[in-house]
Amino acid sequence: MEKEKIVIEYVINSTIASLFAIISSKEGLSKWFATGVEIDNDKFTFSWNKSSVQKATLLSYKNNEYVNFQWEEDKDTHYSFEMRITTTELTSVVSLEVIDYSEKSDIEDLKSIWDQNIKELKLQLGSV
Repeated sequence: MEKEKIVIEYVINSTIASLFAIISSKEGLSKWFATGVEIDNDKFTFSWNKSSVQKATLLSYKNNEYVNFQWEEDKDTHYSFEMRITTTELTSVVSLEVIDYSEKSDIEDLKSIWDQNIKELKLQLGSV
């Protein structure tokens, strides 16, 4: 089934280095994205309260800029999800841009999940 691209931007009151650490490392991701994170080279296993497990491959990353993952279920497609750090030149405001894909009927649910996740990320960074 065809998925639609979703782009959501969140202003994060944080340094770029701290934000990158929390979106790219086992320790960081387990604070806000999933309750459990295991990494084996470029393979990530995410678990939520041991009731749900999903695997993803780290497709690409650039230090202090972005991470791009692909869920196992999306293998052999162009679908992935990316978290990209951006700053505005004029004000130096740091933002996290989330790029994801969803079936049309699930877009609002996916946005709500990202909103909740980013709320927790901000709490962990002291960026509320």
